[in-house]
Amino acid sequence: MITPQFCEQMAHYNSWQNTNIRSSLSACSHQVLTADHGAYFGSILGTLNHLLWGDQIWMSRFDALEAPKVSVDQSSTLTKTLKDWVEERVELDQRIITWASNLTQIKLDEELSWFSRVYQKEITISQSLAIVHMFNHQTHHRGQIHSMMTALGIETLPTDIIAMP
Repeated sequence: MITPQFCEQMAHYNSWQNTNIRSSLSACSHQVLTADHGAYFGSILGTLNHLLWGDQIWMSRFDALEAPKVSVDQSSTLTKTLKDWVEERVELDQRIITWASNLTQIKLDEELSWFSRVYQKEITISQSLAIVHMFNHQTHHRGQIHSMMTALGIETLPTDIIAMP
């Protein structure tokens, strides 16, 4: 389905996009970042937090390191400020890049099992499908953030992977 090289490319893309978002939002007030824009997770910061939480939960399944301390229904409140989000995001992006750079095809072909608190059951899927889901989840929520930023007139940076340096 996918290769270790694909995962590594997507890990770098994720980090680049998060850096672009951070740059675009750096001049925004806390009020702008926390205002409810009618998105599923309400605000820009709420959506950024959910995305951070999602990456943390997936990475805890992939690398067996610490999972987020809050549940999905609290994910939009994971960090209180953009500064706090940036600190956690930078650290997590490096964790994802390091993890992806060590993947092997054998690991990608394995199954992954965990108990889902959202669905209240044990889930087993291919590691590859779970990884694709993580990267798709990132793109989905960054699209929501991009939409909120555009509606507010905040300058956005390129999102196309072909524009990645």
